[in-house]
Amino acid sequence: MRSRRLWPLLLAGAAFFSVFKAHRSFYGGELRVLFNSTAPLSDYEITSPAYSQDYFFLENVFSPLVEYSSGDEIVSGLAESYRWDGGDAVFRMRTGVRTIDGRVIDARDAELSLKRAFILGGRDFDVLRVPLCGPRPLRSLSDPCPGLKVLDGGQVLVMGFGEKKPLLFHLLTNITYGVVPRGALDPVTLKIKDYRNTSGPYYVASDLGGGAFVLAANPGHYRYSERMPLRVRLVPLTKVITNEEALAMLSEGKVDYIVNNLVRNPADKLRFAAAMPGYSASLTQPIRLVYLVFTKKGIERLSMAERFFIARKARELYLSGRELCEAPYQIFRMEGALSKAQLSEIKDRLEGASEYVIKRRLSALWTKMYFFRKEDDFGAWLPGLSDAADGKTEPDFFFNSGDVGFQDDIGLLSYYLKRRFFDMTEEEKDGFFRKYESLKDKKERALLLRDLQYRAISRGRVLPVALMPYSSLARAPWKFQFPSMCAGDNLWRLRRD
Repeated sequence: MRSRRLWPLLLAGAAFFSVFKAHRSFYGGELRVLFNSTAPLSDYEITSPAYSQDYFFLENVFSPLVEYSSGDEIVSGLAESYRWDGGDAVFRMRTGVRTIDGRVIDARDAELSLKRAFILGGRDFDVLRVPLCGPRPLRSLSDPCPGLKVLDGGQVLVMGFGEKKPLLFHLLTNITYGVVPRGALDPVTLKIKDYRNTSGPYYVASDLGGGAFVLAANPGHYRYSERMPLRVRLVPLTKVITNEEALAMLSEGKVDYIVNNLVRNPADKLRFAAAMPGYSASLTQPIRLVYLVFTKKGIERLSMAERFFIARKARELYLSGRELCEAPYQIFRMEGALSKAQLSEIKDRLEGASEYVIKRRLSALWTKMYFFRKEDDFGAWLPGLSDAADGKTEPDFFFNSGDVGFQDDIGLLSYYLKRRFFDMTEEEKDGFFRKYESLKDKKERALLLRDLQYRAISRGRVLPVALMPYSSLARAPWKFQFPSMCAGDNLWRLRRD
């Protein structure tokens, strides 16, 4: 009898010990993040991120002067305060911010990071370089830039424009303007040589090879909290896997977190979190746009009616069976939104497109990336379609996706102008961008952007396919405190219950 009475107590004790051990192991261990990259550290260049995984890495290990809060407002970043003093943008740096090895981060680092971006980033950074430094390109960090000044013993950075730039603070939230500590740079090549002493909430504690890194939280950072993940292991994907396989890695305990650009359908992640106790999912506003771009070749070979037909069929396929996806009729829905008459016109042209069977040989890029289900079949109406993924064939059209969470965000506009999106020469893009950022009146900027996107859509150059939120998945005890209008996986925003 005595042994029977003891048995439940022993079981309870064992259960408590197991929970305690798991709890201790978890909090003393690592957050394992499934990461779709095998790139070496040297590939992560802050002035030229190309893919979502680049932004993920850079946004966790570097910080900008200003950033977005979880409430979608611009707030202090490395700059404790920021303001306009006439035509000067004045940034007072936070005191006490240090790298993991104790190096102080101050206005000198911010100044050199900007000059470095002007040198390495080329014309993408001319919107700031020209008014700050003049028309002559910078060749080295020692070259003068009269509009940049460091004052108060390294505590204050001044950007002297001579007039207010209404979009400046929006622009500086982009991680491409993040601060790289000056000691982390190669003095000759200006490449980042030290990913340990970084300006962000995390630093690279170890490089395990093959794209596997361990990130550790920096207690000297202003975003540090004992309740954020203190160690993060990036688990690189070495092959293409299905959504089901990615989710299985989470349920099988191989990873603890899936970033927003893996398992792209947010409904799949929400269903997983609802069905599996101990998991939570984040959800943004619908800011991810899947779109279709016709190249110059495609525009020459396909009539306007045929291009709208292809877009209509692609929309029907993509939206079928994908919950949380909307059917958009424009690219930018906030600043630059189409008028009611323009929206009605585009809607009628997309939904009323005639039926065709286009038998001639066409090529497309990234079709399988977005239409990978067995029911996503283009063959019935595009029997001659081939894949241009070999890089040797100029496609007639391609699919892609990007953020459209426009909040007068000049960074997003710059992103689309740098890509094969709008049918403009590089000179025309530069001219548009300069005109847009120079306008003081927000309504004038909105009208300018409206005209740009209307021309692109109405001419059948860029056509919207689907709009949806972003979502990420995390194993308990992590809870999300992410902005709803910005895509990203800022792991320092996660909090334990």
